[in-house]
Amino acid sequence: MIEVDEKLWPLVLIRYEAPLSMEDLELLSARLSDILARQEPYVAIADARRSQGMTPEQRQHQADWMKRHDTQLRKYCLGSAFIVTSALARMTVSVIFALKPPPLPYTIVTTLEAAAVWAADRLAAAGRTAQAQRVLTVHGPKVTPVPLKS
Repeated sequence: MIEVDEKLWPLVLIRYEAPLSMEDLELLSARLSDILARQEPYVAIADARRSQGMTPEQRQHQADWMKRHDTQLRKYCLGSAFIVTSALARMTVSVIFALKPPPLPYTIVTTLEAAAVWAADRLAAAGRTAQAQRVLTVHGPKVTPVPLKS
């Protein structure tokens, strides 16, 4: 299953959960194509913490989509943060990037908070400071208040 959350646009949060079907990936490709058709800058977070990797066919499908949309990705995607915690998922990301390196800035992190900080930095660098702050407020690191001594 794949969920695409655009509630904090221009942040696109994509959550991958096992098991993934080719139908899931085809729906994701269509959704991402629609996002590119907006012709607006955005930043993506791909949360693969609950993924168990992809089949070779699925990896090729992802690489082919990236190749077909290379120009649009370069123009509109400010970058992608990949949340990857398992060795298998890291391998999947590495294989996809070996087939077709991302045409945009990216990072691989292990937490949503780290991904949110990176995404907010990309948005702020593009002059979207209000959206960057919103991303940090919702997904960024939480500060626990320290009680004052009396």
